[in-house]
Amino acid sequence: IYGSLAGRASREDLGALLSRLHLESEGVLVRVRELTVDLGGEATRGGWRRRLLASGLARLAPLVGMRPILRLCQQAEETVSRWYASNSNDLARVGGHERAAVCRELSQIKRVHAQALAAWLSNAGRLD
Repeated sequence: IYGSLAGRASREDLGALLSRLHLESEGVLVRVRELTVDLGGEATRGGWRRRLLASGLARLAPLVGMRPILRLCQQAEETVSRWYASNSNDLARVGGHERAAVCRELSQIKRVHAQALAAWLSNAGRLD
């Protein structure tokens, strides 16, 4: 969603942040796919539902404004960060320390994304 929102941002600095989040999120997806395969699963490539929802939310931005969409993104980032942290703990408990470290790193990336979005939501005046 960040890639779609970046082009719709009325502020250049918000657009730059959203572009950075987009690039970092793409990197996270690559690492998750690698971890999934490493754990014996099958990496998904599609995510058509996720892309459809992201596209729909981005198209709503002119109608509802950026703030509610960014709030939703912030909450999603916080949730995913907690999931990765939980996965890290589970993997460490069964001796998968390298995999646990990957999940800790992913959790940290998502936590930083959530914090960046929270800072925008609380400090920026008008986002639309």
